[in-house]
Amino acid sequence: MISAGKKECDVARGSAARAKEDLDLTIGRNPVTGKVTSRANLAGGDNATMRLENAQMNYGKKKYELEEAEKFYADDPSVKNSNRLDKARKAFKKAQLDLEAAEEIKGKDDRRNTK
Repeated sequence: MISAGKKECDVARGSAARAKEDLDLTIGRNPVTGKVTSRANLAGGDNATMRLENAQMNYGKKKYELEEAEKFYADDPSVKNSNRLDKARKAFKKAQLDLEAAEEIKGKDDRRNTK
């Protein structure tokens, strides 16, 4: 069967229980207890720590991209490189704000967990 340019498979999935089991495996549900495990718990940390780590990695990446864009613009101040520099500045500013927010959330989480 083809719909909207994509080929879809007409193979029967089996029982509804099997389909539910497949779904549970994709969202990190424990098949015995039925408890949903977050990605952070699966990674061995808490959600605030994981968000902070992701924000730090993203900040580093955006900072590097900004430095590269500035280098390209210094070598060749064309419209293309100017647009690239503007986009990199906006992305870096957003990454800074995200990092500050993640640090604040992590701080609140740490204070709450130490009591």
